[in-house]
Amino acid sequence: MLNDIDLGVAHFLLARVSLITGDWATAISSCDAILAKYPTLMGENVYGGTKNVGSGNVPEIRPETNGFLNNNVNPEVILGWPVGEALTAHNYWMNPFGEGNGGLGEGYARIDNRLYEKINANDYRKNCFMAGDFGDYTYPTNGTVRFVPSYTNLKFAATHGIGTNDKKNVGTVTCYYMRSSEVLLMKAEALVQLDFETNKQQALQLVNTVYMRAQTTPTIDDSPQMAVYDEKMLMDDLILAERQRELMFEGKRWFDIMRAARREKTMRVFSKYILPNVEGSYYELASAKLTKEWARYFPVPLSEMESNSLLTQNPFYETLLDK
Repeated sequence: MLNDIDLGVAHFLLARVSLITGDWATAISSCDAILAKYPTLMGENVYGGTKNVGSGNVPEIRPETNGFLNNNVNPEVILGWPVGEALTAHNYWMNPFGEGNGGLGEGYARIDNRLYEKINANDYRKNCFMAGDFGDYTYPTNGTVRFVPSYTNLKFAATHGIGTNDKKNVGTVTCYYMRSSEVLLMKAEALVQLDFETNKQQALQLVNTVYMRAQTTPTIDDSPQMAVYDEKMLMDDLILAERQRELMFEGKRWFDIMRAARREKTMRVFSKYILPNVEGSYYELASAKLTKEWARYFPVPLSEMESNSLLTQNPFYETLLDK
């Protein structure tokens, strides 16, 4: 059962922790154990809420055919919960047609237009974002109308709940926490860090497994080539880019950036991926803060400190508290 905390779940957690601690061999062996049991990836037919069978401003997007909302059609799920047991807070924030903050509350999760333009036109994952404004949508419970803007995500979109035709039940979905695509990319990352020259071909093949399955009419010209990524830093950036495309809005990006920055022990990753998105008036402050490693982490909550005398405060905040 997908909601069992089984050996696959243990291997996933071990692989993820091993990427942080630098135990590359353990990360690779754990990923291999998972992929032996979960080798199949989602196809285009269940990838996101892109199948609108409604019309105009009255869409009908069923969660039953969305692998991100229905574990029963997603072969990648390693850990997840069914309808009735699932924690649906993520959908509350991500479904533009739901009545949570990500929909009725107008906190639409949108892709940056610059990133959208960089996604290959043949990549069906691009269809998970609105190319233009959807326009006015009427939310079912009280008839409130909101304007849904361009670039809003459809990856987690649905206008109904699973097994119901009543739009007021929107948000009745399953949830997942671990899936196979991430395992392939975790293994690629570990291989590159373990020994780039020895493992670069295998790492590139793993990235291509995720990337090429998302191309609607794949050709050899579409696939990332070794001639372009035959340096470790370039391969590192390719894996970061593919994780961003594949795991968009799944809560991974900041941790990916932090993990890469810790390994490199420089500001390069922050300068490339974070600081260009900071408004001018905050740029110097953000840049100065990110140069201090401990400033990148939250403080340990006071309640935790009080209940466990063995804990020590994040040094950055400890200094601030002393003042």
